[in-house]
Amino acid sequence: MPRFLIFLLLVTLAGCRGLNPSVGSYSEIQVFQHRNGNESVLAPLREALEVEFTTFQQETLFFLYEREMNRLEDFQNRKNLLFLVDVSRDGPVLRTAARLLGRNALNDVAKSQEPQVLFLDNPFSQNQSTGFLIAPSEPALARAAADKGEFIRNGFLNSSKRRILQLLTYRGENKTLSRRIWDEYGWYIRMPAPFVEDYAYVDNGFFSMQMDRPGRLLFVHWQDGVTALPSGEELLALRDSLGFQYYDEDVVEPSRSKFMPARFQGRDAI
Repeated sequence: MPRFLIFLLLVTLAGCRGLNPSVGSYSEIQVFQHRNGNESVLAPLREALEVEFTTFQQETLFFLYEREMNRLEDFQNRKNLLFLVDVSRDGPVLRTAARLLGRNALNDVAKSQEPQVLFLDNPFSQNQSTGFLIAPSEPALARAAADKGEFIRNGFLNSSKRRILQLLTYRGENKTLSRRIWDEYGWYIRMPAPFVEDYAYVDNGFFSMQMDRPGRLLFVHWQDGVTALPSGEELLALRDSLGFQYYDEDVVEPSRSKFMPARFQGRDAI
């Protein structure tokens, strides 16, 4: 979806929920302080992320588009949307975040008085990730921008890795990207039936897919330039190591796993 259409959609969504003075107005939304050239929040964030922002202003509602940060193996070059939200104010942006993240999550931030950074897939585009830097006050936003810059950057990168599935599916606009993978590595990465692509993740040469029914997981290990297949034990160890990082320390017991040789898209796999 073109960037300006995404912006228009977001402005429309926020506007239709925020024009009623009784429930909040644009002037009550604190995204970041930019009046009179004050970049106390934006400057440290820009420095921490090493990117330049283009700022669109609609009343006092700002959307920051982060530029070219999520290049992954030259397979993608896309924009991400970063919301800086002050939970001490109510308004359409905050209500949108509450609807997506859950009101309890925002309430927990307000109670803790500690800035938090939350990442989720952008509901407005399947090819984007959205980061919410949520803080209880404007000074806390400035501190969070300065203190959590590297965390924000890594969060965007990890979120974009989870969305790399969109670049590996053999359909629609992603077909060209799959062709590039085929040209470089000689292997299509597709979902074998009955696995569903909506639950697939790719990270560090580790590919997993989830079956709709029954509830089983299929993990395929692939590494560029590696011809020898890893053993089942090596795969299990790899999955467990990633589980500690990405799956809430979910460890798979050997007794729950079964390893089988297979041909996966014309290539030997386990």
